[in-house]
Amino acid sequence: MKFITKQQNKTTCKYKLLNKITIYKKEKFISCKAYYILGFMFLKKRIKPNRQTTYLFGLKIKDKKFNLVPKILPYANGKDFIYYCFHTGDFYYLCQIIKVNMDKFKNTVIITNFKELKQVLYLFDFNEDWINEHFVVVPKLWYFSYALHCKSDGSIISEMELDHEKGWIVNGKLQKENGKYLPINRVIQNFIGINNIAKPQLTDSQISKNNTIFIMPESQFNGNLDIKILTDLVNNLINLGYKVAINTNSNRYDSLLSDDVYKIFLPYKETFNFVCNCEAIIGVRSGLFDCLQELVNLNVKCFVIYQNQKYPHYKFFKKFHFWFTQVYSFNKINNCEIYNEYFTIEEFTSLNNNINSNLTNKEKTHA
Repeated sequence: MKFITKQQNKTTCKYKLLNKITIYKKEKFISCKAYYILGFMFLKKRIKPNRQTTYLFGLKIKDKKFNLVPKILPYANGKDFIYYCFHTGDFYYLCQIIKVNMDKFKNTVIITNFKELKQVLYLFDFNEDWINEHFVVVPKLWYFSYALHCKSDGSIISEMELDHEKGWIVNGKLQKENGKYLPINRVIQNFIGINNIAKPQLTDSQISKNNTIFIMPESQFNGNLDIKILTDLVNNLINLGYKVAINTNSNRYDSLLSDDVYKIFLPYKETFNFVCNCEAIIGVRSGLFDCLQELVNLNVKCFVIYQNQKYPHYKFFKKFHFWFTQVYSFNKINNCEIYNEYFTIEEFTSLNNNINSNLTNKEKTHA
C-alpha cells in the first residue's frame, strides 16, 4: 500500500494517508474553489462572473470586481440590450414580459450564449424578422448565472445573478420577502422592472383531448427519473387504458416501448401543440415544464416531480431544497393550487394513487 495516494474526480482532488486519512483536499466548482487540510477548510475562493472574493480561515482577504459591459456592448449594435446567461426555464419568464410589453422592448437586443433559447421565442410567436435582428448568440461570452439590462451606451439599468450559496439576487438584493424566497417569475419581473404583467396567449388552436399521457423523465438540473419509478408509472397508465408518449431522444427508456408506449422529441412549439391534446403531463421539474405550464388552463393535468437533486456547485447552499421548492413551485409561481407537486421521495409513493384518482379510467385501446 502506498503511503500517500491521490484520488481525483471531476470536482474533487484528495491526498490520503495510508488510503484512510485525507490530509489535503481541493474542491473546484463552477462558483467556488475550496481547500482543506485534515478536514478543515483554510482557503475558499467565491467565483462570480463579475467578482472574485478570497477567504482565509473565513476572513475576507481579497475582493476583485470585473466590468463585463465593455465585452458585451459591441454585440448590441447600438441598441439597448439584455445579456442573459440562463437556461430555458428562466428565459421563459423574460419572454413573457417582453411579449406583452413589445413597445418597450422592440429595439432591445437579447445577447446570450445559449442558441436553444430561440425555441422559447418561437413558442411565444415572436416575429421571425425580430428574432433574426434582436436575438444574438455569442458562445464565447459565457458569464455563468448572470444577466445585465443595459442602455445602448452601456450604462447598467439592472443586474441579476444566481448566487449558488444564497439564491437569486437583483441589484444587490436577495430575492426574499417575509422569510420566503420569491418565485422565479417575480425575480425576473424585479430584474426587468415590470410587475403584475398579463400573460400572453400561447395558443388559439382547437383542443381535442385524446387518451395520451405525456411523460418528461429527464431534467438537466433536477436529474432523470429513476427507471423503476418510471416503469411502475408507465405500467399503471397502460392499465388505466392510456397511451404514453415519453419525451426523450435517448435510448435509455427503450425497454419500455410497446404498442402503447412511444418516444417523442419535438421543438418546444410543436411539443406545446402536441401536449394540448393530451390528458396529462407527468414529469421531473425542468425548463421544458416551464414552457408547458400554461396547458393546465386547457385542462391538461400537471404532475410535477421535484427530486431534491442539485449540481455540486450548490454544495454550500445550506437551504437549497427549501429555496428550490419556494422559487420553482408552479403553484407559487401561479399563485394557485392546481398543480400536483411532489417534493420528496416519500411523496413519490403516492404518485400512482393520485394519478388513479385524478385521471378518468378508459377502456384500453391499441393503435
